[in-house]
This record gives sequence, C-alpha cells and structure tokens, in this order.
Amino acid sequence: MEGAAARRHQDASGHDRIAFLDQALWKRLADADDESTYLQAWLSLQSSMIPGCRSMVVLFHEVEDALLVPVAAWPDASPTTESLSEAVDAAVATASGAARRIAMEDGSEGRFALALPVLFNARLEAVVALEVAGAEKEGLPELMRRLQWGVAWLETLLWRRRAENEAQQRERVEAAFDLLAPVLDARHLRDACDSLASELAARLNAERVAVGLNRRGRLKIVSLSHTAVADNRMQAMRLLAAAMHEALDQDATLMHPAPTGQMFSTLAHARLLEQSGCGAVVSVPLAWGDQRVGVILVEFSELAPVDDHLLDTLETVASSVAPVLDARRRSDRWLLGRGWDSLVEGAGALFGPRHLGMKLVAVMLAGLVAYLSVATGPFRITSDALIEGSVQRTLAAPFDGYVSQASVRPGDIVFAGQVLAELDATDRQLELLQWLSMERQRQLEYERALAEGDRSAVAVAAAQIDQASAQADLAREQIRRSQLVAPFDAYVLSGDLTRSIGGALSGGEPMLELAPLDAYRVVVQVDERDIGYLAEQQQGQLVLSALPEQVLEFQVERITPVSEPGEGNNRFRVEGVLQDPDALLRLRPGMEGVAKVSVDERRRAWIWSYKIIDWFRLKLWRWWP
Repeated sequence: MEGAAARRHQDASGHDRIAFLDQALWKRLADADDESTYLQAWLSLQSSMIPGCRSMVVLFHEVEDALLVPVAAWPDASPTTESLSEAVDAAVATASGAARRIAMEDGSEGRFALALPVLFNARLEAVVALEVAGAEKEGLPELMRRLQWGVAWLETLLWRRRAENEAQQRERVEAAFDLLAPVLDARHLRDACDSLASELAARLNAERVAVGLNRRGRLKIVSLSHTAVADNRMQAMRLLAAAMHEALDQDATLMHPAPTGQMFSTLAHARLLEQSGCGAVVSVPLAWGDQRVGVILVEFSELAPVDDHLLDTLETVASSVAPVLDARRRSDRWLLGRGWDSLVEGAGALFGPRHLGMKLVAVMLAGLVAYLSVATGPFRITSDALIEGSVQRTLAAPFDGYVSQASVRPGDIVFAGQVLAELDATDRQLELLQWLSMERQRQLEYERALAEGDRSAVAVAAAQIDQASAQADLAREQIRRSQLVAPFDAYVLSGDLTRSIGGALSGGEPMLELAPLDAYRVVVQVDERDIGYLAEQQQGQLVLSALPEQVLEFQVERITPVSEPGEGNNRFRVEGVLQDPDALLRLRPGMEGVAKVSVDERRRAWIWSYKIIDWFRLKLWRWWP
C-alpha cells in the first residue's frame, strides 16, 4: 500500500511537470514573434503528443517552386535519416501521408519514419516528418491522425505568412503609386526626376537619393535630393555614377554592405560608402522591357532600415516609374532625336534575335522594292470611256404641223426606208389642190392671151403658170416629207413621239435622233495630267460595264485640244475607232466602261509613283519662292 501510494505520488508529480511544460510551450507558441520560435514551440508540443517520437523536422519551400529545405527540427539539429528522406519523397509524390520502416543495425523493429504534406490552396507548401520508436504497424494510422491534428497550427502559420506578404505587397504598391503621382504630374524629365528623388528621400528617411539616366551607354545623374543642381564633374558625382554603372552593368539590385547570398560585385558601392561615410547604399536599375532606362541610388545613414521588404519596395517603385521617365525623356527630345530613336528601335527589332514577323515583312518589302526597281511593264493611261455613234442623224419637222402617227421609241432598231413617224398633211394637200387649180386657171389665161396675140398678157400668164407649178411642187414635197423615213439601219437614240400624238411641231424642230448600227467610236475622257502621254495611232483596250467579259481593241484617232471640266478636274476628249467589226453587233450608243491606252514600256516603280511625284513637284513649285 505504501509503495502504491508512493508511485501515485510520483505519477502525479510527473503529470504536473508535463502540464507545466505544456503551458509554457503553449504560451511560447502564442507569443512567438518569428517563425523559428513558433516552429520550435510547435515541434516541442507536437512531439509530446505522439508516443515514441524521437525526432521531428519541418521542411518549407523557402523559394517558390524550389526544393524543400529543413527550417526547424526537434531535438535541435536532429539528423535526417535515409528512411525519413524516403518518407518525405513519398509524401510529396502522392500528396498524402507516407510511412517507411526504419531498419536498425541490431535488427530490432518497431521504428518508423512518418511524413505528412501540408497543402495550402491546393499547393504543397511544407512537409512534416518524424521518427517514432516502439510503434506497431496497426498503430500508425492513430499516429498519423494526431499529426494531422497538429498540422493545423502550420496552416495557421502559412495563413499568417500569406497575410504578411499581402500586406507588404499592398504597402509596396501604394508606395509606388504615391511616388508615381508627382512623377506623372511633371511635364519635363528633370522635374520628374527631382520629384522622384525628393519623395523617395522623404519617405525612406534616406541620407541621399540620386536618379541617373542611361544615355547611349553612359549614365548621367539627372537629379540628386537635397541638391539644387547635380554637377557630374564633381568627384562625388563620379563615385555615384560608378556605383550606378555597377548596378546597371550587372542588371541587378545591389546593396553594400552585401547581405548574405549576394553574389554580385559591389566595389564601386564600397568606395562610395568610404567617401560619403553612410551606413548602407542600395542601387536599383530602372528597367522597362529590354531597355535599361537608368538607376535609382539610395544612401542610408545606418544599415538597420535596409531589409528585404525595403528592397522589394524600391524594385516596385523602379518598375513603375521606368516607363514614365523613358516617355518624358523621349518627349523632351528634338524632332530629329525622336526620329533617330524610332529608327534605332526599328533597326534593333529588324536585326535583333526576335520579331520574326517584322523580319518577314521587311524581307517581303525589300523584295517588292527590288522587283519594282528592275521589272518593267506596259505604261497605260486609264480613264472613263463612252460608246457613241460615229454618225448621229437628226430628223427634224419639215413644216409646222401636228404628229399624226409614231411607230418607234428610243432604243428601237430601225431599218432603211422604214416609216418612223408621220405628220398631219391635210393642210398641205389642200394647199396642193389650191395651187393646181391656180395653175389651170393661169393656163387658160395664157391660151386666151395667145389667141388674141397680146404678147404682154402672154408673158404675165406664163410667169404665173410657173409660179403656181412651183408652189404645187413645194406642196407635193412637203406632203412626201410628212412621213419620216429611216435613211439607214439605225438605233433610235431619242425622240419619243408616241407620247406626242396630236402635238404641234414647228418647222425644223428635232423629232428623232438616229445612230447607225455598224459605225461606233470610243470617247475617252482623259485627265489633263495624262493627256501629254497620248498621241494618235496609239492602241488601247476597252471594257464596258455591260460586257465585262469582253475586251475591245481600239485605236486613238483624234485628240481634241479643248478641255471640259468634270469630277473636280479638267478632261480632254480623245476619240478612238474600234478594231473588231464583229463586236459592233453587241454595242449600243451610250454604253460606259473603262479604257486603257498603251503608251510604252517603263519601270513599274515609276508607273505606280509618277502621279505622286508630279503632285509633289507641282506643290513644290507653288510654294517655292
């Protein structure tokens, strides 16, 4: 009884001690200010909850998509066995818990390596691995379950890390936008650099901030905080420029004193610190795409404020202001400088390692220019054309009268001798009867005077007979001409008398207009800028809108020397004769199309550009003093 009581007393003392230790670890876990303290407290608590736990290790991705690196272990600096590594590999490969038996040298069993992946937002972020002793295979699920319960604290750490990263990212973006606003407000490059240097110096509590711009491979300090004018001839400015060149040449953010892991040279930065007496200096290149615009150099009086968050903030600011400063630099240049920049950029894209599409376009353009410079082709003058009848006959009213009959309309085809229209000849017939009666009466008077032997009366009667006969012949001719007859096979162009039956016409008034069916000419309206290239007997081709499938050959017959205005310019009338008589059967007067008159053979480059060249010559002559 006394022994049992003593053992219960010892167990109670042990439980009290463990409970006290647990409370201390929980407090340490809750009050942890850094990840290392947090992980050590969590490992200590988690190891106490897993029976037989001999060692534990936590592996994190310190860099995104990098290898897993041990960040905390229990006990401190505990070795990682081969079986533990195999369990970690299996957990990573399957994205689930894994267990491997550990083979001991003495042949004993009951020792296992367990590994459990920690997934955060469906991505593997960490792995927890441990060794347990005195465990059975059947008890491994229970151990894995306890480990899963404890992994929630690691997820809490990951959430905390994510929240801190997002907060820092927001802070960097806000700082970049706050600094970008005065830079955008500045109208010139110097003002933009001054605003950037002054704002950075005030926000970072820096000793000095310098902004240098890259001009054809050389850095020039444009702005320096706490200084009105930056004189690049001073020794201090030369040291600043050398440090900037060091960062620009290595295309990396440089810091001196160099932090752990920085593999770049910082000799110029060291010389700058020796001269200035500051505690730290940071240089951040201003990069935009493939261009290196310049460098921002910041000097701090102490090393303490420089950390990864500050470096990330400076890089964010640099990436934001680089395109703005480059745009200001380009806008401040003269017109020739801008043209040279565009030429250099185009040449870089053309002869650089990329931009395949631009290279193909350049090769095609070069081939086209070479072809146009060497190849020749027919030089032809192109203008609008019209088909007209070579002869146009107008049938006019032979006397004052009325339309009594009309059998044709415009567009009809008529034949020689066909009656086209007829005028009312009643008055002319009555007049004919009158003159015939007058002629018989004068004939009787003539015979009576002849029988009486009155010579003077005979002469007067003979003259009156001739007058009446002439008037009768005139009446007969007018009656004959009251019928309008087609003089040849023709096409009626105008004159719709079917709507004027009974209408009055004056003598000489046009009634119908005819054009022959087998005699046409081509009328080409040539612009005054091209008329000088044309001459008689030149050959041409015509395509009509009504017959687009047929090309008609013609020859220039006549060039009129008088121009006519039309469509905003002056045009000359050029007449041509069709060469193919078979094609005349399908033609009609008034058809329109496009004609091309062949001049000679010339280079295609000149053919396509002579109008533009002539236009420039005229404008140059007009404005030249």
